[in-house]
Amino acid sequence: QGVCATYAWEGNKKVGKGSMTMTAVQRPTSATYRLEFLEPFAAVATTLFTIVPEGQTASTVTWAMDGNNNFAGKIFSIFMNMDQTIGADFDKGLAALKIIAEDQAKTAAANEAAAKAKADADAAAAKAQADAAAAKAQEEAAAAEEAAKGKRKR
Repeated sequence: QGVCATYAWEGNKKVGKGSMTMTAVQRPTSATYRLEFLEPFAAVATTLFTIVPEGQTASTVTWAMDGNNNFAGKIFSIFMNMDQTIGADFDKGLAALKIIAEDQAKTAAANEAAAKAKADADAAAAKAQADAAAAKAQEEAAAAEEAAKGKRKR
């Protein structure tokens, strides 16, 4: 978590091998990563997530990647559309991020509702206790007054 945090992976031929390191964070609006692909081909790219709030309960997240192609990368890009190839992975990743964010929002809302219910219950219990103490004090005062009247009549 935070700048210098690193994640590495090693997978099949399609996934390859590489790592990513967080290089900048502007909470809550952006995060930048240095992405290093080691296999099936070596490449370095910068990945940027930007978050733009859309009202109280939604945000638009943009995931972008920028890098330079070496000679082999340029040849490769002639035969393969990188936007199409990586775009599908970006769409899947953003869809997964949406699910996680919505689940966390639901959990936070449930926790907030539970905390409010507990606070309301605690306040009601404190009020009932205070009311009972006031009623007891009133009863004791009335009993003391009756006792005082009884002593005066004698």
